[in-house]
Amino acid sequence: LHRRRQIEIEEVARKAADARAERNRRIQASKDHLLQSKKQLAIEIKQAEKIWESKSIDIKLESRIEKKNKAQELRIYKEKIRKKQEKERIDKLLFIQSEYNNKIKQEHDKQN
Repeated sequence: LHRRRQIEIEEVARKAADARAERNRRIQASKDHLLQSKKQLAIEIKQAEKIWESKSIDIKLESRIEKKNKAQELRIYKEKIRKKQEKERIDKLLFIQSEYNNKIKQEHDKQN
């Protein structure tokens, strides 16, 4: 009876030890998985930061290009306005000259 009791106690102890070992194995596997996830996340964050820096540089370049293009468009627009104003001024002067020539011709015709 004593031997049988001893075997039962050892079996319960072995099962408890196996259960502890399994629990510890699962805990360690969980820790390992979390550590691997943390490392993977750190890698992804670094990659995202590199991409962000690259995009930031691209955005700055695009902004500079847009500013240059707008400045160029503004110069072209101002040049068109200047040419239009110059043409209007020339047309006005030609009209005045034409009017003056007509008056001179009328004066000349009156005298003849």
